[in-house]
Amino acid sequence: RSANFEIDGQEWFAELADDTLYVAHWPVGTPRDTMLPPSYSLDLVTHPHVFFDGPLDVRGVLNPNELFVTIGSSENIRVLDNAIIAGTDTVTGLVPADATSALCLASERSIIIANTWENGRENSSSGSNVVITAMLYATRGSLEFEQMNDVADPYVSPVTPDERGALMITGGIVQW
Repeated sequence: RSANFEIDGQEWFAELADDTLYVAHWPVGTPRDTMLPPSYSLDLVTHPHVFFDGPLDVRGVLNPNELFVTIGSSENIRVLDNAIIAGTDTVTGLVPADATSALCLASERSIIIANTWENGRENSSSGSNVVITAMLYATRGSLEFEQMNDVADPYVSPVTPDERGALMITGGIVQW
């Protein structure tokens, strides 16, 4: 009932879409070609526990009915956009009262809110707010924000201020 993805030297992308997980991979340190179709699709009803050996980017919407999904990574997990149960109010983060599914993101390092356009990059010019309805486990790190415009960051926004919106988590956080 679990699935493991392990290819040396690869980064991973996983997108929740109802009861399916779409998966792509590419060489570490290179950009992901977003025009390529996913490499795999996985039925989360029969494989609710998925582990990736390598860095993982994740986003998407999980079916609200009777799915108990755990997505894990041996390295950092970057949240590219909302990771929610379907029907979640993206303003308040409230899960529908009749939802019976649960989502868990578990990293052996940190869980990072990525500095993407959907997450409010460059002063929310193309989106803002991040909504997560999941349990978050960062066993050797913490919940972090990518590129906070600190002097040492490899990217500093050309826009000032760089207000990215709110982070709404309905679930819980366990971090080192």
